[in-house]
Amino acid sequence: MPVLLCPCCRSRQNGARAKYALVEAVGKKVIIKINDVGPLTPGRNIDLNGRTMRHFDPSLQLGVIYGVRVRPLSGDYWIAGPVG
Repeated sequence: MPVLLCPCCRSRQNGARAKYALVEAVGKKVIIKINDVGPLTPGRNIDLNGRTMRHFDPSLQLGVIYGVRVRPLSGDYWIAGPVG
């Protein structure tokens, strides 16, 4: 299973920054490892790298995905990659 990373995310779990998150959009789910919490463009709550974006939009034609749900996951034992 490929490692999918999230370069930038604002997710928090119990006041602390989460290390992993479940991202849901367009009927697909993926667990991501959060490795950056840098500045985001206003109105965005997550920035995905190319490999993760391709999971949600194989043609990379959308550029932006609307209706994305991000749920922080507690713990360090998650494996990044597609779910289901």
